[in-house]
Amino acid sequence: MVIRGVNDGTLWTVGRYFPNLEALDLSELDNLTGASLKEITDGCRSLNSVKFTRNRFSDEGVAVFLEVCGGSLNNLCLNNVREVGKETAILLAKYCKRLHYLDLSWCIKVTEEELKRIMSCCSLLRSLMLFGWTQELCKKANDMVQV
Repeated sequence: MVIRGVNDGTLWTVGRYFPNLEALDLSELDNLTGASLKEITDGCRSLNSVKFTRNRFSDEGVAVFLEVCGGSLNNLCLNNVREVGKETAILLAKYCKRLHYLDLSWCIKVTEEELKRIMSCCSLLRSLMLFGWTQELCKKANDMVQV
């Protein structure tokens, strides 16, 4: 189901009035901008599950979100957030130590080295989705997650 009419103002309301929100799904809301991400970052500090599938958030915007909120995350889906890259990868590795599930499918700007760093730093990671990555890299990642 696609909900129409969700915009940056809607996320301002969520950030302001739901500070204890634990799960948020912003999948396929491609009209949201970095302003939405800022409102969530500023207001919702208890998130443990976030889905940003198929939206246009910048690498820098997602990175700032992870710097502030990453420590509480258990589940993170960045599937098809095409701008996700180096900054997000660095802060994923640094702040998201509690992650159990991570979806980086179609995040083509994240390099193999950055992925290795994420995996070595996120020792609780149990599920890693990498659709759109090479088969060889997916196998290496799968072997690392199962160790």
